[in-house]
Amino acid sequence: MKTISPLIIVLVAMCIFGNISYLNAQTLPNDDLTKKYDAQKNLTSAFNAMLKTETLHNWKDNKPCKANDLINSINKSNLELNINELNSVTEYLFSKIEATAINETLDKDTFESLTDKALHALNNNASFEAFVKAYTGKDVNDIKGNTEFRGEILSKDIDVLREYYQALKGLTTNYKFNNEYNINDKCKYNATNTISIKTINYPNATWNIKTTVIVDCVCSNDDAATEVKNGSYEYAATVSGILSGSKITFTNPKNTTLSVLSLNCCGEKEDDEEPPYSNPLAAVDDIEGINDLMPDQTIGFGAGVGFGQDFEETTFCLFGEYLYQLNSSEEKGWYIGAEASYQHTSFGDFSSSVIKGGPKLQYNFAATPSQETQFVVGIMANYATGSNDNNGFKDDFSGLIGCAYGGINIRICEDWSVGGQFPIFIYESFTFKPESGGEFEVDGTSLFINKDNPFRIVIRHTF
Repeated sequence: MKTISPLIIVLVAMCIFGNISYLNAQTLPNDDLTKKYDAQKNLTSAFNAMLKTETLHNWKDNKPCKANDLINSINKSNLELNINELNSVTEYLFSKIEATAINETLDKDTFESLTDKALHALNNNASFEAFVKAYTGKDVNDIKGNTEFRGEILSKDIDVLREYYQALKGLTTNYKFNNEYNINDKCKYNATNTISIKTINYPNATWNIKTTVIVDCVCSNDDAATEVKNGSYEYAATVSGILSGSKITFTNPKNTTLSVLSLNCCGEKEDDEEPPYSNPLAAVDDIEGINDLMPDQTIGFGAGVGFGQDFEETTFCLFGEYLYQLNSSEEKGWYIGAEASYQHTSFGDFSSSVIKGGPKLQYNFAATPSQETQFVVGIMANYATGSNDNNGFKDDFSGLIGCAYGGINIRICEDWSVGGQFPIFIYESFTFKPESGGEFEVDGTSLFINKDNPFRIVIRHTF
């Protein structure tokens, strides 16, 4: 009987176990895939747990068709997610929180990564200035570098940091089912799952999650008032967990609600006051708000009116302005710029025309939690030149005007604002040169709105 050489046995064993080890190395996910898979698993469980809610929040049935008919028209299992469906969501979240590269050399200190340092810098809803200080160790005004982008465009480091700050503060993403998913022969639905950041307190975070469902049916006949024609409803909850550069987790949802957003029955006129959720992302778009609350530059145009002598003396003015932000902040803004105006006053046989121009310094700060409505205070200095016509007798004049003013600025969209401005304190010093010869000087002060200093409305464009 032949015997097998021990050498052969060793070689065969090495081949077998070596191949097994190689296969295991090929099939086991790396750290990056593992953290994303774990986040997907957590988030899927959180959404599906939220969908178990049964009790309607703040809804009274006062229509022939019922809210439960709308909700029960869809088998809840159709709304449940599987782990693979949220792959793009977790990919998006990890990509958004990843530390952005700038020309400045940054030290991660005791943190695992710069991403962790950035998330820690956002603690307690930090302002942009506080974020920059904690993240870079420098004040906003000390960030002077430029960052090359794709080898062509140079971006200011401070602008790159602002975009990163805004991205972290506004972490929001959606996952949408197919646009038309048939329930049966006459009804279809679509659903959108939304996750948005609520608070960050590194390494923890709280999120808002929502599943918004839109149902659209074809009525069997126009008189079938008990049938649902269309409607929408929403599951909502908060979830907590870890938010770091290496891990995102989601715990079981809390404060879960189920709300009917709209409901229309067959045979009734649709209520225009109900939310028009034909687009499932409309509810999300409504809350996203304005990103650049304190823009770098604005140009504005406006008009003003003032009265005197029991409203018989009337003044109107037209003006334009340019403002440039001195600091970098989303909560408050110092602006320097210039203003030019034309003003005309009339009273009986008297009229006056004056052209003004000069520098101004303005401070904007938030008046509401959304920060889209802002109080305004400022000072400006004008050189003025003009003429008076008093029943055919003319005086030319020139001089200086100093003014402290207040007002309000309302951001109505990303690119436009509307504001009101009124004088608080005015100092004027003029030299008059009558046609008859000679000259004389007049100076004085006044408070608030008057015939020479009208209330003004301004429209600003940001860029």
